[in-house]
Amino acid sequence: MKKLISFMSAILATLTISAQNIDLNFTSASSSDLELVAADATNWYHETGSNNRWHHITALNNEALTADGTELDYARGLLFNVSKGSETSGNLRIDIKNKRMWVAGSVKIIIPNVEEGKQVFISAKTSAGSSTPEDERARSVNVSSNVTPTSGSFNVASDAAVDNYGIVNATGDVTISFSGAMYIYYITIGDPDDEEGSSDTPVTPTITDNAYSVSSNMLANQVLINANNDVKYYNSADVTSIDIDGSQVKVAQGSNVDAYSGTVSEISFRKAAEGDKATFVNEDGKVNIIESKGWFESAYVKFDKFNGADKYNV
Repeated sequence: MKKLISFMSAILATLTISAQNIDLNFTSASSSDLELVAADATNWYHETGSNNRWHHITALNNEALTADGTELDYARGLLFNVSKGSETSGNLRIDIKNKRMWVAGSVKIIIPNVEEGKQVFISAKTSAGSSTPEDERARSVNVSSNVTPTSGSFNVASDAAVDNYGIVNATGDVTISFSGAMYIYYITIGDPDDEEGSSDTPVTPTITDNAYSVSSNMLANQVLINANNDVKYYNSADVTSIDIDGSQVKVAQGSNVDAYSGTVSEISFRKAAEGDKATFVNEDGKVNIIESKGWFESAYVKFDKFNGADKYNV
């Protein structure tokens, strides 16, 4: 009997050496998870208004992401180091509106007991917007030394939305850290994909998210990309390709490429208006807006000065 118990213990010990495959999609949260979060005012704060996101406001120390005492399916299998936030602002957020998870630069994510030979995949993007100096927008997703980067930009700063791949070279915990605040879209652990991660050298991408879109122009044929219910415009004459790779959509204009990860719901094409339809009229008593763009919570608007006005309320 003792031998049987010892044998069973050995089997259980072996089973705990390596983690099961993980397939996490942070672009959505289940209704059951959101019910748990809504019931846990101690650890979570709901930011409403123009945003719809849940802030984790308490500290985590190598702990699972939970609400009301239950591990959330949203991040099941991961452990987090998160510093305490304020009552209304946390260092980890479930962003319902923009379909992503946001983490502060100080956050660490631990994937326990990953088996050698498994592939690590993380789809992420710097959260730095136009208010951040251009030379400070690039940020890195860093992995522990037991992961060999194979594709994307692990350990290399980028201002792009990047799909990062690596192969575990030694069984053990995989630790993920960041050089600054990031948006996280997907994390998976599984068997290597033959179509990805073929290079032994990390690739520094040149793509960016919505850096090359233009304003709406009824006088030109345009491609319309609906990303998070925010339409981006590209002049058809300038677009050289539109590539769809899983959840990522890339719009290329020569060497300039915009990449959208897990956010595009519709791609459409609009023909230039003809005749009177292509005429813009500055209606009497109204400001004529020439150009407008938006980046996250900020906006750029160019307009003609209104005769006699010296102040404008936006």
